[in-house]
Amino acid sequence: MNDPSDPKPKTPIWHYVVIGGAVLAGILMVAVLSQTSRQASSAKKVFQAFTNALVAKDYAAAYQLTSQSFRATNHYGAFADSYQNLAAQMGDLKKVTYSRFDVNEYREGWFGNVDADLVFANGDLRLAVTLKKEDGAWKIYRYREQ
Repeated sequence: MNDPSDPKPKTPIWHYVVIGGAVLAGILMVAVLSQTSRQASSAKKVFQAFTNALVAKDYAAAYQLTSQSFRATNHYGAFADSYQNLAAQMGDLKKVTYSRFDVNEYREGWFGNVDADLVFANGDLRLAVTLKKEDGAWKIYRYREQ
């Protein structure tokens, strides 16, 4: 039995260090996840604006949502022609869905990756789309048919 006159045993300092470290790690995880969630939300809005413009056949609006490096290698005329040719072959673009959407920060900045399905009247086309945060705004960086 414990004698009430015995002093309370001291908690070892390493307990405080471990608890403090766990609290700090938890705070950092919440901050990182919160930042990633905000970035994903912003990137999704740009992706949706881009695909909504394609569905509406507003190719100029869609093109404005592309990055500088995309526009340097894909001129507007060729961009618009490619979607007009797709519509001629596959019917009107009805909607765009996606099965994967993620964002990550790398040394080169924030990037988002999307597996998207373009649903045309006469078939579907799967694209791998990459977005990049450029000058503080999300832009369509590149895409390729899968």
